[in-house]
Amino acid sequence: MKEANAAGAGERFELRGPLGSGGNGVVYRVFDRVRDDEVALKSLRSPGGRELYRFKREFRALADLSHPNLVNLYELYTVADDWMFTMELVDGVGFHQWVRPSPDGAPVEDAAGDVTAPPRPDALAGGLRLGPLDEARLRDALYQLADGLTALHAAGKLHRDVKPSNVLVEPSGRVVLLDFGLVADVDSFHVDRTHERAAVGTPAYMSPEQAADRPLTDAADWYAVGVMLYEALAARRPFDGNATIILGRKQREDPAPPSSFAPGTPADLDALCMRLLSRDPMHRPDGPEVLAALGREPSSATRRIRREATRGPFVGRGAELATLRRAYGDARQRCVVATVLGASGMGKSALVRAFLDEVSVDGEAVILESRCYEREVVPFKALDGVVDGLTAFLVRQPRGDIEKLTPRDVAALMRLFPVMKRVPGLAGTSLPGGLPSDPIELRRRAFGALRELLAEIAEYRPLVIAIDDLQWGDADSASALSGMIQGVDAPRMLVIASHRREDDAAATILGSLRQVTGAELREVDVGKLPAPDARTLWEALGGDHDDAAVDDAAGNPLLIAEMARARAAGAGPISSVDDAVRARMERLDGDARALMAAVAVAVRPLSTTLLSAAAHLPDNSDALGALRSERMVRVRGADAPVVEPYHDRIRQAVLSSLSTEQVRRTHAELARALAVEDTGDRELMVEHWLGAGEGGRASKYAERAARDAEERLAFHRAAELYGLALVHGDMPDAERCALTTRRAQTLASAGRLVEAAVEFRSASSLATGRDKLTLQRKSVEQLLRAGRLDRGLVATDQLLDAVDIRMPRTWRRTVVALVVERARIRLRGLGWDRRAEADVDPDVLDRLDVMWSVSSGFTFVNPVLGRVLQARFLREALAAGEPRRVTLAFGLELGYISMPGEPARERAEALFARARALAAQVDQPDAVGFIEASGGVASYLAGRFREAHDRIHAGELLLRQHSTEMRWQLDLAEIFRIANLWCLGELRELVRVQPIYLRAAEEHGNVYSQRGLRGWRSNVAWLIQGDPVAARAHAERAAVARGKGEPFHLHHYYDVLAHVMIDLYERRGDDALARIDGIWRDLEGAHLFRIQSIDIEASWLRGLAAVAAARHDRDRLDLA
Repeated sequence: MKEANAAGAGERFELRGPLGSGGNGVVYRVFDRVRDDEVALKSLRSPGGRELYRFKREFRALADLSHPNLVNLYELYTVADDWMFTMELVDGVGFHQWVRPSPDGAPVEDAAGDVTAPPRPDALAGGLRLGPLDEARLRDALYQLADGLTALHAAGKLHRDVKPSNVLVEPSGRVVLLDFGLVADVDSFHVDRTHERAAVGTPAYMSPEQAADRPLTDAADWYAVGVMLYEALAARRPFDGNATIILGRKQREDPAPPSSFAPGTPADLDALCMRLLSRDPMHRPDGPEVLAALGREPSSATRRIRREATRGPFVGRGAELATLRRAYGDARQRCVVATVLGASGMGKSALVRAFLDEVSVDGEAVILESRCYEREVVPFKALDGVVDGLTAFLVRQPRGDIEKLTPRDVAALMRLFPVMKRVPGLAGTSLPGGLPSDPIELRRRAFGALRELLAEIAEYRPLVIAIDDLQWGDADSASALSGMIQGVDAPRMLVIASHRREDDAAATILGSLRQVTGAELREVDVGKLPAPDARTLWEALGGDHDDAAVDDAAGNPLLIAEMARARAAGAGPISSVDDAVRARMERLDGDARALMAAVAVAVRPLSTTLLSAAAHLPDNSDALGALRSERMVRVRGADAPVVEPYHDRIRQAVLSSLSTEQVRRTHAELARALAVEDTGDRELMVEHWLGAGEGGRASKYAERAARDAEERLAFHRAAELYGLALVHGDMPDAERCALTTRRAQTLASAGRLVEAAVEFRSASSLATGRDKLTLQRKSVEQLLRAGRLDRGLVATDQLLDAVDIRMPRTWRRTVVALVVERARIRLRGLGWDRRAEADVDPDVLDRLDVMWSVSSGFTFVNPVLGRVLQARFLREALAAGEPRRVTLAFGLELGYISMPGEPARERAEALFARARALAAQVDQPDAVGFIEASGGVASYLAGRFREAHDRIHAGELLLRQHSTEMRWQLDLAEIFRIANLWCLGELRELVRVQPIYLRAAEEHGNVYSQRGLRGWRSNVAWLIQGDPVAARAHAERAAVARGKGEPFHLHHYYDVLAHVMIDLYERRGDDALARIDGIWRDLEGAHLFRIQSIDIEASWLRGLAAVAAARHDRDRLDLA
């Protein structure tokens, strides 16, 4: 058992002997310790690309089918690079051995092997070594084989290798069709042919069209049945000769009837055999005709599969389809988002499915689908299926293509979606420099990688992402989706988002999508079916002419279908979907009702095994079959099939029929079943224990699930789970403090800063010692970043009071305080004595950390007051002598002393060199990054833009990679980088990075960073793209209101600058000049002309405005 052992199968399976081998695998009899039973295990012989594709397709073809005459497949899995699947162990003999038992019991060989190998030259004898025919056995076995094959075809599959050795018969007489290694989809066979030759199979049993490599239908399988029937009747094959001769004769000749070799052959079987062997596939009988020729009806299992596989007719919706078609065409040039809106049951999913079927016909489009479930609790649930589909697509690509498509930050993407490690070559990929320590940056890179990957695919294949039931999406998905479609360089793809009209829960995600700049939005309204279409649908579903019934359905396709179904079943009249569901529930037995209750209560689709355990079903229960027959549920998925309600309205109707106690009890049973199966899905356990009223148990799982979500960077979900753990858990203060702190951190990472501030403050009330002050400081930081000055400034005063710092309360006192602090620094100088952190009084360190935090925040909030605190921080940091804090103080000082520009350059460069050397000694990458960025700002202020670019960019990268605490500093680096790009004339790069920075600021909830990225130099991004309306709107959003008596400061200038640029773009010179003249005295009074860059910039703008205005009034050229 070399292959199985290599796959690590010995841990689960006990080898009990080989059963056989085929073209792509070896089959063993094994004992499955998990199932506690013997099974057959098939191990892939050679894991090449084509072989692996066939192997997985073999499993997936049948994993979702349940039929007594088709082998039951259990599990597909891989360990390392080895693939295998388990299936039902069939103890039986070959078809011919059963219907014509040979005296010596010798098996009958099939004709020479797989035609993909060179034909064997040896002759294939016409006669076979068979015993006498048992006609009763033949008729019964042929019926079972035909019934199973009919079910397979109804499910849309071709077997392509039907032969006696692939048909076993158990001692009980049960016939089982095996070996689906060559299976193909009936409807998309022309697509499969692009991957492999169609002429595969066993020569003696291949149809003429299969041998000639022509497109196949299910008639090819029926030809093989005809050969088997011929052999059973005549004890010989239809044609003699080697493989080449046989394949040639099939194209030219019809065989002699079996009766010519076996007198006494039943006439009906003789005639059926010859019809099955017709050279023209159109003349062969199909499954129902074969069954009818045998005088039998399809079994209940086959009828069920045919019902399940028959998709309801799609009627009307021409205008809606046309809108989607136009969107698909436009998406080859740009990103297009189509929202499909409609009430429940109106056919949104059917519309999208019809469209996707249409665009998938030529096999060119890459279609990635996902669906949100109301109570599903997985992180990024709107994108989970998309990434699964993306992974499946990549797995099928050649290794070289995967390498070309792989984005630089794919390791970050795999951190969020571990399923992508399945893609060959990706599992060992790492980020240059390792994963960022900041979870916000890690998440940004992950979704940047996803966006890049989608963009690469869209360059050479049409790309469609379809997300159903978006109203149940989550905030983490909303953020990620918005980022994917942001900007002019968004992937050229079509995103279809379906959602309910009556459900307001979609507002958050849809609002995010609609606010995104770059993507083109289309709306598809799916309303009631017009009366003619409604009648067409009614009649297509088998309803008789009944205008009253159609009118009662009020154009609702789901209700029309339910009414037609009820009419066909002989049920009484129904007026709602709920009525129909209740009627169907009444027809079910107790087991089926219990299973349906479990399916309805389940938070998301679950495995049959788990649901059966929760419903306490006996091993031989056919409850699932009954539910599928009644179209109450459907099974989806191939690798791991799960059960879900056929439509969400069915789930709602079933839930409404259950009592509160029944729902609670079912939740408890589901939770227990999950615990026994140990799926590791803690979020499911949370939801079901909560539903069972077991808050204490839910709390324990919620904490673990929150950590899992945090690890996946699903910050919104993690915060919710930590909240559940806190609400329902009974724990000591220390544990509650730690959990509250973690919740605060995840809220901050999610950009919910005000909530984070509240949680940090709550945690501080439970903390002791230095932790108390640290948590208070973090609370203040969140309020300031959120722009909540009303609460933030009060909290800041309380924080400063806690470390005995008093700040001036008036503008005049603030200016005086600044002059005094700067004078004290000049008198003291920048000398200091190094001391280890452990040698500095902890209270002093706390005081320094508070000053660092508040002064950084006040750079945006109150720059002058921030400078006062910065100067005090520098002075006290030098006195304390702790190297890291001195480094940070030097970085802040560098920005201050550089404001005069070129005249201060020599002094600034000296301090930069000193700070850079100290940062290198401290050996903390975030400190190095801060100094580099600060040096870049100094270079910008001196007009040395290329040098500024290199320094700012280097500092930005280090801060992104290594800092979790320097958000203010990173924000400042981004804003100055954009201003510097403008000065360099690198407008393409400016337009590329500005929306990325702005989107991140919005996600993080940082109001002041958003203002900087909408106004000042960032605002020109919209002008460069020719959109002054958007530029004006963003400039107005960025504006800082100037309160009564408030002095003019830098942010007010930035607001005016943005509007002046827009005025000039719109050739409104008069307005531009009036704006700049209106603040000229304010600039002088605030001493802002002492900042060289502002002096130059404001004068340049005033000159431009005067020239523009002079087109109407030449006197304005006199600026004196």
